[in-house]
Amino acid sequence: MESGRGCPYGCEFCTVTGFFGDSIRFRSNESVVNELLRLKARAREEGGQIAVFFIDDNFAINVKRTKSLLRDIIAANAQVHWVAQISANLLRDEELVDLIAASGASGFSLGWSPSIRPTLRM
Repeated sequence: MESGRGCPYGCEFCTVTGFFGDSIRFRSNESVVNELLRLKARAREEGGQIAVFFIDDNFAINVKRTKSLLRDIIAANAQVHWVAQISANLLRDEELVDLIAASGASGFSLGWSPSIRPTLRM
């Protein structure tokens, strides 16, 4: 599932800005939550389970937006097991980490660049 795409950083090792430019575009929270609810309902109907991989280039690139989305997921009871890609430096935000856990995250892929010194100090 994709909740947003794009990245403003333009790291030389990454192709994202080559494909999508340096702007970021997001789906509305309502759109993401509704899709999660549909997936949960289908899993219930079929007696299955659901897990989501958010394919966003960096799921928490806009922390304010990500917190808002995660709060909406929790409020709508749309939690599912999910994973995403996220920059390691964003995990310094304890509220974000708490919302990630409460919204159903079961893991994520961490990204960091050796050229970003603050990330290396984590």
